[in-house]
Amino acid sequence: MHLTLPQDKSAMTNPIKKLLAMTPENQMIYRVGRQTDIFSKLNDLNNPELMDHVEVARTRYGITVDSVDEFADKIMKQFI
Repeated sequence: MHLTLPQDKSAMTNPIKKLLAMTPENQMIYRVGRQTDIFSKLNDLNNPELMDHVEVARTRYGITVDSVDEFADKIMKQFI
C-alpha cells in the first residue's frame, strides 16, 4: 500500500492514535510483541495464539509496564 500526504493523513495517523489510546498494559503487550517479532500490526492484539506467544516472552524476560523500556533498549542494542 502506498500512502501519500495530505489525502492519506488519517490512514497514517490512526494506528498511532489507537496505540496511544490503549491502556499502559496493552501498550506494553504490543511493544513486547513488536520487539520480539511476534506482532506485525495492531490487530495482532486480537489474535489469541499470538497473544499466548507474547505472554511466554513476558514471563521469560520478566517484562512489566515499568520494565518494558529497559527491555526495548536491550533488544535495540542487540541490533546495533
